[in-house]
Amino acid sequence: MDAEVHPLTIIFRSGTQFIAPPYQRWYEWDLTNLKEFWGDVTQAAEQERSAFMGPTFVYEIKTKFGDTITRYSVVDGQQRKTTITLLLAAIADEFARQGNEDEAAETRSFIFNARAKGLAKYRVLPKADHLNGRGRDRDTLFGVIDAGYDQTNIDPTCLIYKAHRYFVEHVAHYARSGKDLKVLRSGITRLDFSVHRLDHTKDDQLEIFKRLHERGRDISNADLFRNFIFQHVGATTGGAPELTGQHQNDFYFDSWLPFEMLLTRSEKQDIALERLPEFHKSIYQKQALTLKRGRRTIEIQSQVSYLDQFLYCYLCVLAGRHVQERDLHTEARRQFSKKTDSKGVVDELTVAAGCYRNLILLDQGEANPRVAERFRRVRMLNTNAIHPFLLRLYLEFRAQTLSEVDFIAVLDTVENYLLRRHVCRIQQTGDILGFAPNLYERTKGPGIVQEVQRFLVARNCPNDEDFSEALIRSPQYREKRNSKTLLLLQRLNDPYEHKEFVGYPPNTEIEHVCPQTLNPVWAQCLGDQKSKHASFKHLLGNLTLTAYNTTLAQRPFHEKKAIYRDSKFELNRYFEGKDQWRLEEIIERGEHLARQALQLWPDLVADREVVNQDDEYPQTPFRVFLFDEILEDTATWSQVYTKVFEAVASRGLLDVLVKFAEEFPTYVSDDTQDINRMKRPKRLIGGYSFDAGWPHKRRIRDLYPICARLVELVGGQVISTKERSNQMAEIIKALAE
Repeated sequence: MDAEVHPLTIIFRSGTQFIAPPYQRWYEWDLTNLKEFWGDVTQAAEQERSAFMGPTFVYEIKTKFGDTITRYSVVDGQQRKTTITLLLAAIADEFARQGNEDEAAETRSFIFNARAKGLAKYRVLPKADHLNGRGRDRDTLFGVIDAGYDQTNIDPTCLIYKAHRYFVEHVAHYARSGKDLKVLRSGITRLDFSVHRLDHTKDDQLEIFKRLHERGRDISNADLFRNFIFQHVGATTGGAPELTGQHQNDFYFDSWLPFEMLLTRSEKQDIALERLPEFHKSIYQKQALTLKRGRRTIEIQSQVSYLDQFLYCYLCVLAGRHVQERDLHTEARRQFSKKTDSKGVVDELTVAAGCYRNLILLDQGEANPRVAERFRRVRMLNTNAIHPFLLRLYLEFRAQTLSEVDFIAVLDTVENYLLRRHVCRIQQTGDILGFAPNLYERTKGPGIVQEVQRFLVARNCPNDEDFSEALIRSPQYREKRNSKTLLLLQRLNDPYEHKEFVGYPPNTEIEHVCPQTLNPVWAQCLGDQKSKHASFKHLLGNLTLTAYNTTLAQRPFHEKKAIYRDSKFELNRYFEGKDQWRLEEIIERGEHLARQALQLWPDLVADREVVNQDDEYPQTPFRVFLFDEILEDTATWSQVYTKVFEAVASRGLLDVLVKFAEEFPTYVSDDTQDINRMKRPKRLIGGYSFDAGWPHKRRIRDLYPICARLVELVGGQVISTKERSNQMAEIIKALAE
C-alpha cells in the first residue's frame, strides 16, 4: 500500500475520476456532518491554512488502451468527495449568479473533466443501481451540478439533494455578508488527504473497510456484509472485486440488487415545498398541501432499506441464538466464509429475504389469505425479538416441512402470548431475546404446537385471571405505540363482522368514548366522577374503533351514539342501549370485552403447574465429570462455566478452544475486537480469552444450556441436583421392592 499526502488540487486534477463500487453505501451525510465540514472549509479559508481531511483508500481500475481518464474505485472516502463536489457546485452557481462566468468555470474545472463526454466528464460517480449506469444518488448529483442534465431525475428525498440545498443557502449567505467567494474556494483547495493506493495482491480491502469510518458516520452491519460478499466475488474469480470488471457488475445487477431491493420499502416523508427543486414545485403545488410548523409541506415517497434488520433476524436463525448487534458481522463471516459460491450465498439470502419481506414489510406478500392475515397481526404486534422464530417457521412452511395447520396454530399461539403480556404490562423484549432464536429447535417435531404452548406458558405468560383483570381495570391505551391495542380492538370486533367484510381501512383509529380531555358537557355528565377521569379514560371499556376520530372528538355521548349507530364497526353496536357513559358503564363494557377476549385467546394449556415443573431448568449442578475426573468447586452454574474454560486451558487443549470459539464467539475468542467487547476478559492460551464476567446476574435459563453444551463439547457429563434426586428416588424405590 502506497500512501502520500496531497491537496485537493492534485487529487481532483483533470483526467481523474473516482467511482463508488456497488458494495458502497448511498450518500449518508446529515446536518451534523455538513456543519462540521463547512466549519473546516471556512476556517481553512479565513486562516489561510491547510486542513487535513483524513485518509482515502482507492484502487486504480484498469482501463482500455487510449482512455485518457484515470479511474479509481473508492474503498473509503466517497462521502467526502461527494460533499466537496456539492460545495464546489454551489460556489460555481453563486459565481454565475453574480455574472462572474470566468470564476464559475474555474470552479467547475474541479468537478468536471474537460472535453470528456458521457459519464467520463464527472469527477465523482456515486454508486449506481441500474444497468444503464444511473441511480438515485447519481441522478441527483448530476442534476444539481450539471445544468445540461435531465433535472426531472432529481430525487428531493435524497441526502445528496439536501446537502446541496444546505451549501446553496450557506454560500449565498457567505456572499451576502460581503465575503470573497474566491477565498471560500481556496478553503476547499487547501484540504489535504492522505491518499492510499491499494494493491489487491497484498491489501485486504474488507479489513480496511471494516476498520475505517467515514467522517461522523459509522459503518453499518449491512455495509460490512455487502463489502464481504463482494470481496467473496473477487476471491471466487481470482482477483480483487474492483478488477473483476464486468463479472462484478453482472453479479451486482443479476444477484445482489434484486436481493437488496426485496428489503427496500417505499415510505412517506414530509418535504417543505420551498425546499423542492423548481421543476417539482409546479407539480406539487397542484396537490394537497398540509401546514406543519408554519410551512407548506408535501408528502413524498422515499426508499427505506431494512437490510440491517433482516441480517440480524436471519443470522439469529442460522446461529440458533440471539446475536448482539456488535457481533453480527463476525457471525456473518462465520456462517458464510466457508461457502465459495457467492451467487449461491445470495440466492439463499434472497429466499430468506422474500420470506422476511412477506412476514414483516408487506401487507399482501403472502398468497395464502389465512397466513397473510396472521402476518398482518404480527406486524401490529411490533415485537422484533420474536421475528427470528417466526422467520424460521415461515422458511419451514415454505419448504413444506411444516404444515399449514401447525404453522397457523403456532402463529396464533405467539399472538396469544404477546397480547397477554402486553395487556398485563409485562416487558416484551428482554426475556424473548433469550429464547426466540432457538425456540424452533427446542420444539420442532410432530407436536410442535403443544410444545410451543408449554414452553411459552413457563415464560411469564399471564393466566386467565390476570389477563381478564388487566383487560377490565388496567389502562390499555398508551400515548405512543398503540398498534397492539388497535389489534386487540380489531380482533374483538372480528367475530361481529359480516362475511363480506374486506378488512380495516388505513384510517382506522382508537376512539375514546369518554374523551381524553373533558369539556364542560362531559364534566357535567361525569359529575363527582370527573376527579377519577384520569384513572379510567384509558381503560379498554372506554375504547372503540372509528375511521373519523377527529369528527367525534369531544362531542356529547348522545351525539357520539348516533354516529356509532351508522358505524361499519359492529363493535360500536354495544352503545345503542346506553343512555349515559360513566365509570359504571365503562367497567361493565370492560367485563363484556374481557369475556369475549378469553374466547379469542384461551389459556394456552390446561395444567400450568405441570408445565412449570416439567420446563424448569436445573437450579444447581451436583457433579461435573470432565476428562474422567470430578470437576471441583462447581456448586453453581457460573462456577461450572469458569472451571470448564480453565480446565481446558490447563491441559493445553487449543483445538478444544477453537471448537468453543466457533460455536460461542461471544464468550470465547482470539479476535481482538471480540475480546475488547467482553465484560471481563480472562486470558487462556494461544491468544484466546473468555468472558469471565458474562455469568454475572444471569438467569438459570441462560446459564444452564451454555454450561451443558461446553461440557458436552469435551465429552464430559453434568449431573444436576434434580437429576441426582430422581436417581436416588429410583434407587430407594428399587430397594423397597
